[in-house]
Amino acid sequence: MNIRLFYLPVVAAALSAGCQHRVPKSELDIRLTSATPVGFSGTVWIDGKEQPLEGKTPAELKVQAHTVRYQVRQSADNGTLTVEVHQKHHPNQLTRVAASTGPNTVAQDSLVFE
Repeated sequence: MNIRLFYLPVVAAALSAGCQHRVPKSELDIRLTSATPVGFSGTVWIDGKEQPLEGKTPAELKVQAHTVRYQVRQSADNGTLTVEVHQKHHPNQLTRVAASTGPNTVAQDSLVFE
């Protein structure tokens, strides 16, 4: 009887360790593009951590994340800002796209990878 009680915590610990499987983060490319160069500024939240963005297209940001949210404003430049999100394991397959509708407008979206 005492031997069985000894094994109970060992079995419980092994089961709990096996149940703590975490989904790995997805490797993502966030590409900001346009037909003609346009300026942009905004924020991307990678797993809840805020990261400011600013620059001119084309631009690319490589991240590893479970969740991504972005809000990017196009400058007064003529053109249309496009934000594309690609998974590294499927680089030719577009995961998500959002676009501004012209100068001084915002492209925004949020994604969850599980």
